[in-house]
Amino acid sequence: MSYVRSIMPKTRWSLWARLEQTLTTLETPGANLWNALTTRLAVYDSTGTSLYARIQAELDTQVRAAALATDGEE
Repeated sequence: MSYVRSIMPKTRWSLWARLEQTLTTLETPGANLWNALTTRLAVYDSTGTSLYARIQAELDTQVRAAALATDGEE
């Protein structure tokens, strides 16, 4: 903080208070990121499988492989 104060002029405002004031006056973006991602992730490939379903299938395969590997060690 001392470095910031050395390059900033003397003020009566706290830098943190000024930052808070600036951030509270900003408008919220109009687009919802989650809605945009949902529409992109729901895209189906030529087999009719969504990206989410393909990722879930891969994760399930990895879990099964790990379970088989640990079962073989016993």
